[in-house]
Amino acid sequence: MLTRPICAALYTELPLQRAQTVSDSRINGVFPARYYRSSPRGLTRRQEAVRACKSFPELIDISEKVAGRIWKNSEVTVYDTACRVGAYLGIEPKLVYLHAGVRKGAKALGFKGSLPFISPSKLPKEFRKLKPDEIENCLCIYRDALKRLRKELA
Repeated sequence: MLTRPICAALYTELPLQRAQTVSDSRINGVFPARYYRSSPRGLTRRQEAVRACKSFPELIDISEKVAGRIWKNSEVTVYDTACRVGAYLGIEPKLVYLHAGVRKGAKALGFKGSLPFISPSKLPKEFRKLKPDEIENCLCIYRDALKRLRKELA
């Protein structure tokens, strides 16, 4: 049953035991608790579809259908959920998905911000040694440094 990994994927900010029994009206003072209860329900209702996924884009699609109806800015939630559920299923991204800070890092390298993803083969050779999820982390973490470096080299 995928209930536990789905809940774990969506409750990364909270201990799993607390998240499963959440009754607070707001969690961490930021998100209404109903969001934390709705997301796993939406994904667990789609357990068979999730289990049938053979690729990361399929996981993204299912996560998008659930999170997009709950969260206003769901890009990061969709990606993180797909990554965590994908890790449980043994499915990894083959592309670098652009969202939030990752998009800013990609823009600093000269990519269009409107792209949904980029192939690792299109990135500078130094990045190609990394897996797509590692590239995603680098672009997000070092977005400001990449932006400064681009200005210095221009």
